[in-house]
Amino acid sequence: MDYTEVAKRGAILFFSMTSLSSISSMYEYSLTSYLVVFKGGLEMSKKDNVLPARLRMIKDKLTQLFYEFVCMGIFETHKLIFSF
Repeated sequence: MDYTEVAKRGAILFFSMTSLSSISSMYEYSLTSYLVVFKGGLEMSKKDNVLPARLRMIKDKLTQLFYEFVCMGIFETHKLIFSF
């Protein structure tokens, strides 16, 4: 088991963020802004010596930070669509 799970989650989150431009052209995000969130997820997640637990914590923190980041920049009417 390795960090492939985290990379897959990161890719899914990134492409879900970039697909928001199909809802509104105002939702254009850069890879650089996403990398800030991704690195924050790695740094802020709880540490654990057991790899599966560490991976789970990274994915959970990354998902939380990503959701908060995107919701901060979209209209209220689109937050429900994004949440699904």
